[in-house]
Amino acid sequence: MTEHIVVGVDDTAGSRAAITWALREADVKQASLEAVYVYLENDSFDQDTATAKLKAIVDAVKAETGSSIEPELTVIFGESAHHGLVHVSSSADLLVVGASQHVIDRMLGSVSSACVHQAHCPVVVVRSKQ
Repeated sequence: MTEHIVVGVDDTAGSRAAITWALREADVKQASLEAVYVYLENDSFDQDTATAKLKAIVDAVKAETGSSIEPELTVIFGESAHHGLVHVSSSADLLVVGASQHVIDRMLGSVSSACVHQAHCPVVVVRSKQ
């Protein structure tokens, strides 16, 4: 059975670092990869716009890294980021999330911290270099 890796995606440096790491890990392990974007209903765009944004972010990182991995794209509507990622972690073997270097007073941001404590699988937190 193929390992299933899930990576949380948004438009931050931490997320881009997480996607980069997850693409490499999926390639090494020959695992399936699912890129997940979670947004609340009060965001200013709809499901189609969110899917296009997710695809653009993943495609940009793939172009930067030269990865040929084709992740499944999943958009979760109406949940906070950490709730959506914790939910989807129940079907994953590994959850990958990013953390920004801007988090000065804590080791983890709120989303990555919640995922580490509540996910249903092991979690890798990748810090951005920016």
